[in-house]
Amino acid sequence: MKQFWKTKNSFASSFYVWKIPLFLLIPALVVLALAISLPLILLKKKAPHLETLCKPEATENHWRYIVLHHSATHEGSAARFDTFHREVRGWENGLGYHFVIGNGTDSRDGEIEVGKRWKKQLSGAHAGDSRYNRTGIGICLVGNFEDGDRPTKRQIKSLINIIRYLSQRYDIPLSSIVLHKDVHDTACPGKNFPYKKVMKSLRYLASKEGRKDSSRDRPLGLSISLPISDRAKVENPPYFGRALSLQSTTPGRG
Repeated sequence: MKQFWKTKNSFASSFYVWKIPLFLLIPALVVLALAISLPLILLKKKAPHLETLCKPEATENHWRYIVLHHSATHEGSAARFDTFHREVRGWENGLGYHFVIGNGTDSRDGEIEVGKRWKKQLSGAHAGDSRYNRTGIGICLVGNFEDGDRPTKRQIKSLINIIRYLSQRYDIPLSSIVLHKDVHDTACPGKNFPYKKVMKSLRYLASKEGRKDSSRDRPLGLSISLPISDRAKVENPPYFGRALSLQSTTPGRG
C-alpha cells in the first residue's frame, strides 16, 4: 500500500515544475519564446533582399562607377538629407545620393535607404563632377568620418553587400569603386573611412566567387585627372561636398 502511494505521489509531482502546474507552464514558455523570436522575425521582414530593395522603377542607366561618401554629419537619414537638398539647395529631385546607409540615429544602424534618383534612374548630385554624377552610383554613410566618427560594423557590412550586388549587376570593376575625394576637391569620406578594409573584403569575396578584376585599385586619396570639360558641376554649389568648409550642422554635405 505504501508503495502504491509513493508511486502515485511521484506520478502527480511529474505534473509540476518549480511548483507550477505543467498546464500553466507550457503556455507560459510558448509566450516567452514568441516574445524573444517575434522581434527578430519582424526585423528580418523589414530588411528586404537587395534585389528587391534596389529594383529600379525606370529603364536602368549604364552605371560605370560607385562613389563613396560620408554625410559629414553625426546624425541623419535619407529623409533629412532629401529635405535639405530640396529646401536649401533647391534641387528639384531632392536627395543627391542614390543610397544612404544609416548609423542608428535617424534610421536603423546599417539600414540601406533608397533615394528617388535611384528609383527613377536619374543622375546624382553627389560627386561635384558631371561624369561621376551621370554614371556614378552615389552611396552615403551617415557620420562625420573626418571629425571623430567611424563607420559602424553594420554600416560596413551593408556597404559591402550593396557594392557586391551593384558591381555584379552593372559589371563595375573594383577599380571603379571610388572615394568622393578621388574625383573632387574634398576630404570626403574622411580620414576614418576604412577604404583599405572595404576593398580587401571585396577582393576576397570576388576571388571566392571567381570574379576577376584586371585593373589595380588606386591608392587611397589618388585623384583622377579629368579633362576640363568633364569637371563642370551638376546641381552642385561651389562648396558642395567640401566637408571642412561647412558648418557641422549642415546635413548631407559629403
